[in-house]
Amino acid sequence: MTDIKKHPLAERLSNCTRIDALIRRAMREAVSEHRRAGRAVATWENGKVVLVAPQPPSARRPKD
Repeated sequence: MTDIKKHPLAERLSNCTRIDALIRRAMREAVSEHRRAGRAVATWENGKVVLVAPQPPSARRPKD
């Protein structure tokens, strides 16, 4: 395992593509978990928090 103290913050953050991919993955997993549990998802829209109700399986968008 890599010792995190050996790598300055700028170096660790230089791989934004990997960080972005990990954030997108975590978001997909969180939304899927909320959907399975039937819970709304909080999102930010036009400067306000908006709760988005879970969609039934027939109304879901196909994967890109």
